[in-house]
Amino acid sequence: MSAASKALEEVRQLVAADDRRDFEFARRGFIATRKDPVIPRDTGDGPALDLSAYDYLEDEGTDETVNPSLVRQAKILTMHGLFKVMDGIYQVRGFCVSTVTFIDAGEGWIVVDPLTSVEAARAAYELVGEHLGEKPVISVIYSHSHADHYAGVGGVTNAADVA
Repeated sequence: MSAASKALEEVRQLVAADDRRDFEFARRGFIATRKDPVIPRDTGDGPALDLSAYDYLEDEGTDETVNPSLVRQAKILTMHGLFKVMDGIYQVRGFCVSTVTFIDAGEGWIVVDPLTSVEAARAAYELVGEHLGEKPVISVIYSHSHADHYAGVGGVTNAADVA
């Protein structure tokens, strides 16, 4: 057995002995996800995102050359849907490389970091409306200037509403 194969086997044993608490933490507060896993692109040329693209991770026969801790991490990071963080604070996860937060301000939503694409942000906002009630977006907060925190703003508001 090569050194690389031995190292992978050691990691496999560690992952197999994992208590799965991280999975429980990641699922905590789950409300729902999209019925249709495909988020269409506005331009009509293929999907903006297909939430089922990572379903292969659930197959036990994943490539034996892949470090199993990476598969484990990918399984956690690709959990997608609407989650309750605490009363009045919700997140949509897995629709993008970042997470969008919706804060219930009573008369509307405060949206924090509206994802990387208009399509993903719109799908997140629609999911929130479907399960928590439709309300207008009254404010958008960008935590910082990376594109994954602002590029989807057109999916939760528009220039006319902002004006």
